[in-house]
Amino acid sequence: MKNLFVVGSLHLDVVVKSPRIPKKDETIIGSAVKYVFGGKGGNQAIAADRNGASTFFAGRVGSDSFADLLTKQLEGSSVNFSALQVGPGASGMSVAIVEASGE
Repeated sequence: MKNLFVVGSLHLDVVVKSPRIPKKDETIIGSAVKYVFGGKGGNQAIAADRNGASTFFAGRVGSDSFADLLTKQLEGSSVNFSALQVGPGASGMSVAIVEASGE
């Protein structure tokens, strides 16, 4: 088994389903929201773990509700996240608007 040490970001993707992409300065109502674990470092660590590597991850999250969502999603993984730091400020996040058609 290979050993892998990953240093990188954890990021929460907030995916909103919408009937269409809004125009500039337009507000529309989304029909669903999903929180998806992401971040280049986190994704690589999870992928390596799923492919049999013994994986250790070092990174940082903020002290906010997004950090809680991210760390809960890590609980089912065998990646060693013991070097994950929690610091002041916000965790990394992004918002993606997905049309009902999936685009």
